[in-house]
Parts: sequence; C-alpha cells; structure tokens
Amino acid sequence: MGLTSQLNRYYRKQIKAGNYPICYLCGLPITRQSEVSQDHIQSKSNGGKTTEANLACTHKLCNSHKGSMTVQKWFDLQAQRQRT
Repeated sequence: MGLTSQLNRYYRKQIKAGNYPICYLCGLPITRQSEVSQDHIQSKSNGGKTTEANLACTHKLCNSHKGSMTVQKWFDLQAQRQRT
C-alpha cells in the first residue's frame, strides 16, 4: 500500500472516530470519509515527490479544483474570487 493510501486510511479512521481533519486548502473540517484526499503540496508535475512532508489532507473537491497549481496560485485565485 502506498503512502497516499495509508494516509487516507488513517484520516478515514479519524473521521469515523469523530476526529475531523482540517482541509489545508479551504480550512473546513473533512466530515465524511468519502471526502478525504491527499494533495501534493508541490505537484508531481512540478517535480514534487510522494513524501509525508509533501502531502496534505484535503477535501477531494478542493484538491480537484487546485489541480497542479502551486499552493500560492491557489490561494491567490481564492482571494481574487472572494473580492468579486
């Protein structure tokens, strides 16, 4: 089992126990096991590795919307959307 799968499994167990991880992209709790995903902080397409230091817990939807953007670009885009 790969590291990403191991972390997802760990977070699903936490959710089942009522300990909700926080999505590092939107800041909201992840309350359903089916919503758990791991984001590569530095995307694989930009040379990021699958290491514990380069993975962060996210909602699947947030991770999907971020895609291969850098974290800074993601937050800049979110700030821009909030202003409009």
